[in-house]
Formats: sequence, structure tokens, C-alpha cells
Amino acid sequence: MSLSNIEQVLKTHQLRITKPRCELANLLANNHPCHCTAEQLHAWTKEAGLNFNLQTVYNTLNQFVQIGLIRKLNIDSAVAFYDTNLEAHHHLYHPDAQHLVDIPLEMINANVHWAQLGLDGAPSQTDIVIRC
Repeated sequence: MSLSNIEQVLKTHQLRITKPRCELANLLANNHPCHCTAEQLHAWTKEAGLNFNLQTVYNTLNQFVQIGLIRKLNIDSAVAFYDTNLEAHHHLYHPDAQHLVDIPLEMINANVHWAQLGLDGAPSQTDIVIRC
């Protein structure tokens, strides 16, 4: 799936093709790869001369997460980033700057013994977020 062919993706998932969905997908695709909060994307819409309310941005981002176009990264209870990079990777979070940076998977060797943590096997996805 790709943000660049949003109309086909929306049809595939039986979602209506709307201006907010198409424009927000376009903004994300033009900035790919990127990490943004809903508030940052909302600011980008204003800069682009679009008049979408913040709730529309949140709803659309969450729909994009549900259909697998982007990933949501809950950094803590107050901060969530949306990531257009769907490849497996980790993140470095700069809390003072509210900035997230990709770390290639091979740069971190996380040898976790899942059974010792009470899990039967490794989870399907593991996100490591490093705060600096």
C-alpha cells in the first residue's frame, strides 16, 4: 500500500474518497519518510492553505493506521507520532525538540529472551524507542 495511490487504497478498504483523506495523504507522501504528530500535520494543512479541523486530522490519521498506510507510535501518554516508514526500524526520540529519528534495525542488537518475560514467543513487531 502506498500514500501515493490513495484513491485506490481507499476504494480497496471501502472508504469514501474525500478531500481531507486525499490531501492529508498527499502531504504525508510529499514528506515521506516522516514522523509527525497530528498537530504538526494540522499545521502543514494550514501552510498549504487547507482548512481542516484538528479532529478531522486525528480521525484521518487513525483511519490510515487501521488500513496499514502509516504506523502510530505512542511515545508516552501525551505524545503520539505517525510514521510513514513501514519498514522495520527503531527510533531515537528527542523530547526537548519533540523530534523522532529513525534508527536502522541492524544498528541495535536486542537479544531478548521472551520466555523469561512470560511470552511463548517473540512478538510479531517490537518497537524500541530510545529517549535522549
